[in-house]
Amino acid sequence: MHVNFVQGRVTEVHPDERYVTLAPHQQGQPERLDYDYLLIATGPKLNFAATPGLGHTEGHTVSICTLDHAIEARDSYLEQVQRLEKGERLRFVVGTGHPGATCQGAALEYISNIHKDLVRRRVRDRAEV
Repeated sequence: MHVNFVQGRVTEVHPDERYVTLAPHQQGQPERLDYDYLLIATGPKLNFAATPGLGHTEGHTVSICTLDHAIEARDSYLEQVQRLEKGERLRFVVGTGHPGATCQGAALEYISNIHKDLVRRRVRDRAEV
């Protein structure tokens, strides 16, 4: 089984012919993408400003709701893991903002992932999640 991830903006869906058309990337041509099975993940509509202090640029938090945000969150998390490995004790707070403004389902999964990773790294006893 082969799964391909394609990040792009779908402009047309042709279910009978089993292909989608993707918007052009930087002045290119639209791209036809054939598929056997299609899953379109539309992503969240983010509005960090709906919760004061929330947001990775204007606030005091990291986000995992877009690819760029997730990379930033990973890097920040790994910095905290290094602190734990040096013996510090840290508190991780994972949550969501305004109900209509964030990707809330990801937060629950992220808590579970952090817990499992900290256990695997043998530093879970130094972290309050």
